[in-house]
Amino acid sequence: MYKSGFVSIVGSPNAGKSTMLNALLGKKVSIVSDKVQTTRDMIKGVYHEDDLQIVFLDTPGFHKPQNKLQNYMNFQINEALYDIEAIVYVIDGEYGLGKKEAANIERLKAIDVPKIAVVNKIDIISQEKATLMIDKLNELGIFKEVIATSMLEKFNVKAVIEALRPFIPEGVAYYEKGQISDSPEAFIISEIVREKVLRRTFEEVPHSIGIKVDELEHTKHEIYIEVTIYVERDSQKGIIIGKKAEKLKRIGIEARRDLEAQYGKNVFLKTHVKVLKNWRRKLDLLKEVGYEID
Repeated sequence: MYKSGFVSIVGSPNAGKSTMLNALLGKKVSIVSDKVQTTRDMIKGVYHEDDLQIVFLDTPGFHKPQNKLQNYMNFQINEALYDIEAIVYVIDGEYGLGKKEAANIERLKAIDVPKIAVVNKIDIISQEKATLMIDKLNELGIFKEVIATSMLEKFNVKAVIEALRPFIPEGVAYYEKGQISDSPEAFIISEIVREKVLRRTFEEVPHSIGIKVDELEHTKHEIYIEVTIYVERDSQKGIIIGKKAEKLKRIGIEARRDLEAQYGKNVFLKTHVKVLKNWRRKLDLLKEVGYEID
């Protein structure tokens, strides 16, 4: 009997949702950084076994929107909560169960599908704290199972699959074996570049960054890629470029390294930085940066 279905990964910003998706698949399909709201789009990652296929939907973190971009991100979360078999709710073990988590859990109560809670980052908290969190989550009575994990250390990753298995119905494969994502090529490239920018910028700059692939050309042995890094202010442009363009050069080197590993080809990557004032607040500018908004 072959089983297949869709499962949404949800939680607060920076709980480790994207790290979990990458750990479940054994490959990187979602970018990771220590900045909150790194994930902006719903990203599909496909888990395969001989008799099982789970399509995971990695979502932006739950948050109150303050601009058009964040409205778009919330739309992505809502889209991921329909026509699914189960929900995996990821909790940052370091921060524990505060008001934010209580509000998130209230929201989940209204969704009538099985739910699994994952207490992540237990490698950096005490056993006593982890046990208290697990007991509190079990007492709520809305989770079919509560699992303690460290996705960064790949501890207890398989337990998530086993907890979900009973809720995946009999069905057909949605994706060919070996296909782990359906994200467009330009999206994957822009996300890899954005990850490198995030790792080398601080404070308000990460939220103001948008990446668009302007040119993409494959030959037998090479790929030529041209991207624009959008920011909202001139000062942010200077931060990304850096002194004597050293920071932008480093971003390009790191992104190219990942892209060459991804494609197994030489990659020529050209980057530009452009100021587009208040692009996160205007629908027409969101579209210019590359977000598909109706």
